[in-house]
Amino acid sequence: MRLILIAAAWVLGISLARALPLIPLSTWLLCGSAAVGIAVLCRRHPRRWFAFALAALTLGGARQAFVPAHSDIAQYKGSRAIVVGTVISAPDIRDDRILLRAAAESIIINSRPRPASGQVLIETAARTRTFRYGDRIRAGAALRDPAPGDTFSYADYLARQGIFAMMPNADVEVLQSGAGSPFYAALLDFKRGVQAGIARALPEPQAGLLTGILLGSERGIAPELAEDFNQVGAAHIVAISGFNMVVVSAIVMRLLAGIFGSQSTLSTLGGILIIALYTLLTGASPGIVRAALMSSLLVIGQRLNRRTYVPTSLAFATLILSLFDPNVLLDVGFQLSFCAVLGLGLFADPLARAFRVGLDRCFPAPLAQRIHTFCSAPLTVSLAAQIATLPLVVLYFGR
Repeated sequence: MRLILIAAAWVLGISLARALPLIPLSTWLLCGSAAVGIAVLCRRHPRRWFAFALAALTLGGARQAFVPAHSDIAQYKGSRAIVVGTVISAPDIRDDRILLRAAAESIIINSRPRPASGQVLIETAARTRTFRYGDRIRAGAALRDPAPGDTFSYADYLARQGIFAMMPNADVEVLQSGAGSPFYAALLDFKRGVQAGIARALPEPQAGLLTGILLGSERGIAPELAEDFNQVGAAHIVAISGFNMVVVSAIVMRLLAGIFGSQSTLSTLGGILIIALYTLLTGASPGIVRAALMSSLLVIGQRLNRRTYVPTSLAFATLILSLFDPNVLLDVGFQLSFCAVLGLGLFADPLARAFRVGLDRCFPAPLAQRIHTFCSAPLTVSLAAQIATLPLVVLYFGR
């Protein structure tokens, strides 16, 4: 409960700093220092954890104040320019365009080159060209703000990823390849190989669906199939979750346990390593990283013969993720993932017990047992997740 209290105070501090952006960083740091001092002085007091919570609140506000609200390259918005930079993530290939996320190195305006920094989203229609992570490119177009969306702010969405400018309809030229991390490039090559193998082995829409479930890439899923999943409330099946993490890590741990023994530290470390690699392979979105952290805690808990407490694990994952990037708290995928897991931890067992009691009252014992064995887990687990995520689904998607 103490970690939950600290995490809740930390999140509240981040939220307050976001709602009150005029409070300067120095004020948050001063209040945080005072709160930490009070917590240290009260460390033997029975209610000392409230002092630590106050310290967490002010430090959370200070962390949010460190988040940049603009980038260097954003000052050139409204000008036609040539940007030289490096592609820092896998290209997002759409039906009619390709989106490249690039870290700017320099910018040329009116034939005058000047240094620049910051990320820019480059949109090009050159579907005949092949772009890859690590390409050093030259892109020419007008820098501008993202177009406003009908139901949400696209500019705010990109800003949470550190992108404050975009170049639509850009002419893109590849200057050099292999400028990124060789390890991450090899991981993306492996991912493309797996996608190609699935496409050769299965027809559509099965191939696109399996790619989404296994690799978290939903671009290949037919729009009609995606809408069917949305209509029946089963879109979460395609999302990478802790279940995927546990299955993948469990396979590796079982193989390593056969070699080194079931209680070997190597099998535990192997499971955690596979979770980390799988997280990078599937895109490392906030929801996926949350699942990876909690799955790693589960693996460690099994090694130590300790059970994990879901709310505490969620608090730990939230603290770690928001420490590196407070904007993760605004990510819809993270919020849905958080609420779904919280629902499982709070409601799954009570619903299972209530389901069993209802079956015992309505059916003979042998029949009730068979129905319970067949239906209890899929019904109660799904219902627990739906109860917790329903408010967010209604709020964001109107379903």
